Amino acid sequence: MFKVQAEVGTLEIARSGRITGVIMLRDEDRSFPDDEWNDTPVVVLGWWLEELTRLFSGKASTAQCRFMDGPFAFDATRHGNEIVLQCRRRRQSSEQVVLEGRVPLDAFMWALVASASQVVAACEERGWKSDELNRLKDLVRVAKSEVCGA
Repeated sequence: MFKVQAEVGTLEIARSGRITGVIMLRDEDRSFPDDEWNDTPVVVLGWWLEELTRLFSGKASTAQCRFMDGPFAFDATRHGNEIVLQCRRRRQSSEQVVLEGRVPLDAFMWALVASASQVVAACEERGWKSDELNRLKDLVRVAKSEVCGA
């Protein structure tokens, strides 16, 4: 089953304040984009929470979730209580689906909220502060209350 995975042990903060680290979608034996994809998890998780919360609440039928770095994105299309994930790589004039699968929407949302919460906690433990981190904290709070019922 697909889940969002952010490796909090890889988080670093640049002089600019931008927080980077490994983030990916993971199923039993594959990762997208790959096992060591380094990106901006605070920003990316915020985008994904926003998109997927709209999908979960019925305000959208498809969520378009992208990575900040590289030509990678995934679409999540709702089909009842499941979502179909299509992981794509953009090329110069086309896109290629490189990984696809179905997952229960509630399980995927819980995994996303858990991953975002872990990133927030790791950043706070290190004393890092930023507008992007505050935004992610707010989106986690909304997702927990509106989407996950917690």
